[in-house]
Amino acid sequence: MAAKNQTPLLSIIVLTNPFRPVQLTLDCIRSISEQDYSKIELIVVDNNSSSKDLRKLDLHLENYQNRFTDILLIKNKKNYGYPKGNNIGIINSTGSIIAIMNNDIELEQDLIKKCVNLLTSRKDVGVVVPKIVYCSNPNIIWYAGGIIDPRYRLVCRHRGLMKRDTGQFDDISETDYANGSCFFIKREVFKKVGLFDPFYFLYYEEADLNYRIKLAGYKIIYIGNTKVFHKIKHTEISAFQLYLYIRNRFIFAIKNFKEIDLLVFLTTQFYATIIEFLNQFPSSMKIRLLFKGIIDGIVFGTRKRKNSRIVKLL
Repeated sequence: MAAKNQTPLLSIIVLTNPFRPVQLTLDCIRSISEQDYSKIELIVVDNNSSSKDLRKLDLHLENYQNRFTDILLIKNKKNYGYPKGNNIGIINSTGSIIAIMNNDIELEQDLIKKCVNLLTSRKDVGVVVPKIVYCSNPNIIWYAGGIIDPRYRLVCRHRGLMKRDTGQFDDISETDYANGSCFFIKREVFKKVGLFDPFYFLYYEEADLNYRIKLAGYKIIYIGNTKVFHKIKHTEISAFQLYLYIRNRFIFAIKNFKEIDLLVFLTTQFYATIIEFLNQFPSSMKIRLLFKGIIDGIVFGTRKRKNSRIVKLL
């Protein structure tokens, strides 16, 4: 916890997505620069974007040399996915507070100050996460807290999803998990529970991290009086994404749930698999991926339940 009246150094990790326009990252950086917070270490982790996009990013960052306490651009030689990409940024950070941010978001004014103040005001709080709305329609909520329940087909669910924002979720309350698009976390938490599990690559990695955080005794707090504008892209998911979505929810549940919750999860998934089979029919490729995801999820989840090794922050 920072000393009284002392502004803690905030390390912000912005992870690029090489499959989306670089302008999203530039807009995100500009939005961060407009925040009323003086001590920011900006770390942009590039997941193997094109050389053209990297040149644009390099030139853009030069404009902010006097705005941030420090700027670091890490250029990965391949796309490591969300968990490992963020881990690389976290390992290279120095702040006592770390913010994980997608590159396709913009921040409401004073968001950083509100989140950091709440996070540092209580020893029992490990993570703070703001409300997230659709940038294309800011009156519609995307995330107002997260719920993890083995009875849900997807296990994790956003509170308030697709509801009109009338202030009904402007509360400050404990939640099950912080969405990975934007959250603030104490460095000490990463030291205690470890970093993201890179095996996930995409989907359920933040749920896995949050589950470990709560088991370690920290609270995850949703703050609804400030918001993030998320530029969500609605497209049909690829075959690889479909496979990961199915595989990773089995890994997450088998790795983390206690026996009774795991039994509930498996019962739910039995019926969910029938529904998904019918939804993918008659695509033989997607049906194969469905069952491959389930089998691989059970195999890898069982291995991780017996022996789970997590990347540690020294």
